[in-house]
Amino acid sequence: MDHGKLSEDILYKSCVRIFGEDLVFLSPNVESEAGKKLELTDVLIILDKYLITIQSKSLALNTSEIDDIKIGRIVNKYEDAKRQINRTLNAYTRKQKVILKTCFGKELQLPWSNIKEIVSIITINLNDEEYFDSEQRFQFPLKVEKHKNVDVHTFILRDFYNIISEFNTGADFHRYLNERKFLSTKIIQNYTNELDIVALYVSQYEFLKEVHEKNIDMIQIAPGIWENYRSKNKNDIEKRDKKKYAISIIDIIVKELRTSIDYTIESTGINIEDMTKRYFHLIGAFSMVSRVEAVYITEVFISKLDSTIKEFFRYFIFPNKEYAFFFLIVNEPNRTIRQQKLLAFVGQAAKYVSMHKKYNTISEIIGIATEGKKLPGRSIDIVDISISEALTYVDPKVDIEFFRDVDRGRVDEWTM
Repeated sequence: MDHGKLSEDILYKSCVRIFGEDLVFLSPNVESEAGKKLELTDVLIILDKYLITIQSKSLALNTSEIDDIKIGRIVNKYEDAKRQINRTLNAYTRKQKVILKTCFGKELQLPWSNIKEIVSIITINLNDEEYFDSEQRFQFPLKVEKHKNVDVHTFILRDFYNIISEFNTGADFHRYLNERKFLSTKIIQNYTNELDIVALYVSQYEFLKEVHEKNIDMIQIAPGIWENYRSKNKNDIEKRDKKKYAISIIDIIVKELRTSIDYTIESTGINIEDMTKRYFHLIGAFSMVSRVEAVYITEVFISKLDSTIKEFFRYFIFPNKEYAFFFLIVNEPNRTIRQQKLLAFVGQAAKYVSMHKKYNTISEIIGIATEGKKLPGRSIDIVDISISEALTYVDPKVDIEFFRDVDRGRVDEWTM
């Protein structure tokens, strides 16, 4: 395998580890109005309303022998990648046909109507024999740059691969990109190590909070923070990762959604375009749940499920930034009745959300219903509905407080 193909393979597998195989597509084609097919980008990721386009660049040069000529070659590759990003931007503007080969063997068309924002990434792969020396590790000087009003994040591919150890959901990675953009305006040194920025982000919460709140102008990050963080916190990291990489209820739901769309395409007459939009919307919404949040949701879910040995039903709500996730666990064997109960509870969840100003960014309720422990098997019903529509399911005669605020305090990956 040549250097370029190897780089794309590493990039693709890294993205699958972070975002999941449902959301990552290798070298999709875009079709022009004349029917001509061209490669849209090297890797494409659909993350809810965000479309992440990644260009992989590879140079078979050794950074230990770096000089102005070789720096020029690297910069030329970077500029070429930005030009290639234009193809995704143009396809978005024109809503051109893009066919995605899914992990379950079906071809689906990219639902442009779901997409509200483009995020661009460039990865650069070089031979760096001094990579394990934090003071000599090669770094590209431009971390974040605006290109045609779109943020372009640039990573050394080896750094991007190592990020897997810290970010394993789309939400975690997307939040890091936002912080990375912010920090790129504060860091003094252009050649600051990417991994040192990651270490700062995942371990120095109070310091970063101070940078934001006190509007600190400039910060300096010494090389070696990453190595110190990984070695000093080795036992804590191992303990964290046991929870972090365990299967969550969110993972199970996404798998169920994949199975359901495959079945729907094969067995029903539902419009494939509408089904595709809903499929990518739902798995995108669930992928915007961070790993810490997924661990918490899973623990509550298991607790509620266990209690249905005695109780007919249990439920809980988890409000996120844009969505409120509602879970109903009920010993109701009739799925039609279960779905009716789910809608009634979703209405109450919408009522609860709409009454609290702190949830004013939430526009949608995603309700999930499944069997209690007294019933055999495990099936899932899902309803996604706007707050305004969900409120129409509220029975005005019912005056019961279904939810109460729970102050969890600060919960992060070290205290989850």
